[in-house]
Amino acid sequence: MSHEQLIATLASQATRVQPLPAPRVRMVRWILLAVVTVGLAIAWRGLRPNFAAAFSDPTFIVTNLLILTVAVLSAWLALTLAVPGALRSPGATWLPIAGLGAWGAILIQQVATTGNITSALMTEQVVAGCMFKTYGIAIGPALIIILLAQRAAPLDWRWTASLASLSALAFGVLGTELICPITGYAHLFNWHFAPVVLMTAGTFLAAGYFVRR
Repeated sequence: MSHEQLIATLASQATRVQPLPAPRVRMVRWILLAVVTVGLAIAWRGLRPNFAAAFSDPTFIVTNLLILTVAVLSAWLALTLAVPGALRSPGATWLPIAGLGAWGAILIQQVATTGNITSALMTEQVVAGCMFKTYGIAIGPALIIILLAQRAAPLDWRWTASLASLSALAFGVLGTELICPITGYAHLFNWHFAPVVLMTAGTFLAAGYFVRR
């Protein structure tokens, strides 16, 4: 078959293509879903009993604003990166990572005020339930945002999947922060912050592996 015949055949078989909404539109729709998911989790598990004291703590407010910024920025970047050429500044992909690092740095600084950092983190009580809360809230939104990204044509699945995962995990940990009554900063680092970092890094490595395969 000649090139001309191939083009004619493909043209005759072409069907109408529905353009995807702009990344910011899909981001807003997804964020609404993520917020509803967080709300349902809070309704099921209950709002932390000491929420008034928590919201009077400047560190709690600053860290949660950071988490929310990471969640929104990661979602926008993931859905924009999924469209080849749509992201004009590739370096912007590091902004959510910087926000994540700032959250961790604030927690570590607060842990340091109580004594030895290593000792405080190593002797902190194991409360894996908070990790499972975060993952449980995040799993549904994570699958949906990855499917939204897949509907485009992502060329870099490592960053696209990692940022999509990070956005869902950030919303998940926001829900955990509003449910968990524990205020110790070592607990927040070990069982709120660290699970988000580990799962995001795991997604990056897994996506890289599957791309190579």
